[in-house]
Amino acid sequence: MSSAEFIRPSRIHSLRVLGIVGLIAASLVFAGTPARAWVYYYVPGVVGTVGLVAEQIVPAATQGLPAAYGYDYEYELLNVGTAPISGFALFTGGAAVEPLQFSQVNLPHNPAGWGLQFGPVGNGIVPFLTAEGNIYSPGPWRFNEYDNRNPLTGYTAYWTSFPTAPPAPLPVGFWTRFDLFSTNGPVSGSGIVDPFASGDIGINVAGGAPSDPTTDTFDYTAAFNQAVTPCGDPSNPCQDPTMAFSTMYPNSQPDGPTTPFGSGGFATAVPEPTPLALLGSTSLLLLGYAVLRRKKAA
Repeated sequence: MSSAEFIRPSRIHSLRVLGIVGLIAASLVFAGTPARAWVYYYVPGVVGTVGLVAEQIVPAATQGLPAAYGYDYEYELLNVGTAPISGFALFTGGAAVEPLQFSQVNLPHNPAGWGLQFGPVGNGIVPFLTAEGNIYSPGPWRFNEYDNRNPLTGYTAYWTSFPTAPPAPLPVGFWTRFDLFSTNGPVSGSGIVDPFASGDIGINVAGGAPSDPTTDTFDYTAAFNQAVTPCGDPSNPCQDPTMAFSTMYPNSQPDGPTTPFGSGGFATAVPEPTPLALLGSTSLLLLGYAVLRRKKAA
């Protein structure tokens, strides 16, 4: 047996340990990336990002809400910019001008939060929604809905902090949640309520330029460019609504009575596993497998 073919027992032991370590490390990396329902959208600013939006679509009945609400489209908005956020919009359709059709300051509702009910899809208030709401904010937001009716060719759902009592924009480092409810599923390839194609996100900030929701003019916008599938089955389990930003921004705070405006904030983001990290874990897995094979062959 040549020296190249001979492996000393001590070396075999070392290789065996290295192989086991590789397998354990790889399994830990992959075990830390479970399937999740959240889909993330970044709303860019002039420099950097203004808002991070996390979305999941949950059957309303699983939230303790009436099954007649249909799906709960949960949009969690984290302010990662430099100015308070004063407005959040979801819009779709190709109408040039969409008149204001409905406007009301949200009322207290249960579970704790603010919201309004419209009735079954096809109602005369907001025909494509059954309800809407906002959770975690200490004060109510005004909900405005703009659309072109007869026929309905587009819409804008817009929450604004002005004029409400108290006027309280979403501070930097805080997050809140906006909900749309509908028995309609999402637009194909997007994350907005049907019946239209595509969709976009709009954000206004305190001190920003004048906006015009009737023409979908906002300070910052981003496209709904990812498909969102209703969660609830084993391959796409619904996730804890309070944990959408816990990995990337572990110190971000919900915008609520226990975290008054102006306090708190977030620390440096903790990035998710990068392709390089995943490649490294794959290498460890292959190394462990190869070493164990080599030891068996020896």
